[in-house]
Amino acid sequence: MASGKFFPAAGFDLGVATSYATFNQATLPRPGMLGQINEDGGICYRLVQFDNGVGNVAAAAGAAAYWKTRASSIVTSDESDGEGLLHGYAGFFLLVVTDQNYCFVQVGGPITNLITDGNVAKGGALILTTTDGTITSQAAGSVNTKSFGYADADDAATVGTGYLNVGAFI
Repeated sequence: MASGKFFPAAGFDLGVATSYATFNQATLPRPGMLGQINEDGGICYRLVQFDNGVGNVAAAAGAAAYWKTRASSIVTSDESDGEGLLHGYAGFFLLVVTDQNYCFVQVGGPITNLITDGNVAKGGALILTTTDGTITSQAAGSVNTKSFGYADADDAATVGTGYLNVGAFI
């Protein structure tokens, strides 16, 4: 069981999973956990349920997760099904998740292997794109969309690194 600094009385029972990155379960190990945020080693995670959406879009490690139903802590990998579309970010998937299973998404702290459009600039504000699971960056001072973190490095490929601001996801 991992314990957290944000919710010290509500640690997570990972069940048969050995880490947040391997948690992909059809049932919750304990009721009342869904939607909770926990910090472990400087990284913040939220427990959610995954729905692959109308487009049947599979989750991928490093892909953006979108709120499908925030009140029920349900996320999707289908951008067109997400709440508020480009403003409906819920975190980032840590692994390929089975449809309708429970998993953790990363919502704060340093993150690697983000799926990007190849145009992320170091120091730029991270934002969603209209492509399922993909992010990009915008120049400092831009106000055309909400950001949820910043890029740690330039990205000329399709894998980026960054830092997620936990407050953007709450």
